[in-house]
Amino acid sequence: MSTKNYNINSEKGVDDMDVVEGLGIDHSHAYNPSINDAAIEAVKKTNYASVKSRALSEGKSVQEAEKEANKLVALGEKQTRKLLSKVQKQRGYN
Repeated sequence: MSTKNYNINSEKGVDDMDVVEGLGIDHSHAYNPSINDAAIEAVKKTNYASVKSRALSEGKSVQEAEKEANKLVALGEKQTRKLLSKVQKQRGYN
């Protein structure tokens, strides 16, 4: 098994196993380029639920809360994927 870390924060000393355990994603993504996509999907689910819950607690309708959650999650994913692409290019992964 390779121990090369592929997660976006590995240059800061974050180990892939810490990422999979911290986000509750399948361990097969550790030390594998797929870790970042799996991490993004896990964070999207968590953020969606959090934003929707907050919006509902503010009195927004379910439809408004879902719309807000979808918008913010999409923006976060776009920003993260842009950063990921930059990091992967710097490391020669792309």
